[in-house]
Amino acid sequence: MFLCSCNYDKGTTSLAPNLELIAENRIVNLEMNYDSLIQFRFFYEDVDGDIGLDEGDTLGDFAFGRPNFYNFFCYLYALENDTWVTVVNPFNTSENMSFHERFPNLTPSGSDKRLSGELELNIPARPNGLLLDTVRFEMQLVDRSLHKSNICSSKEIILKHP
Repeated sequence: MFLCSCNYDKGTTSLAPNLELIAENRIVNLEMNYDSLIQFRFFYEDVDGDIGLDEGDTLGDFAFGRPNFYNFFCYLYALENDTWVTVVNPFNTSENMSFHERFPNLTPSGSDKRLSGELELNIPARPNGLLLDTVRFEMQLVDRSLHKSNICSSKEIILKHP
């Protein structure tokens, strides 16, 4: 059984989406008996249905390089000496490792814009060649009005490497 915790961000409103981590699976390379992928599944809901971005949403707040170019944020932490630390990207040491995504526009076409469903996120067990032993993740969804969901945190995940 997998358990998760979600903490509500103080800046959220009733129009903010809700995010719940419902499953976490490690995909194992059976031939070599090590972890190759971490798979997360989330339940989301939003009362005004403004979740997701269109391909053309690349200006203003959604422009490349701006904080909201992505609408799903996933941060990686590693356990070092009993302390959770952010992991530096080995290919760009000015950035921390993250697995942000741009989920597509999910707004319903009818007059009732409320929506709910599931999202899936797959993360390599050895991102950029890093062999981390114990990790955890924090995830958050942001809608087009820039309302932030609660923050979901995975439990610690102990990875097996070749």
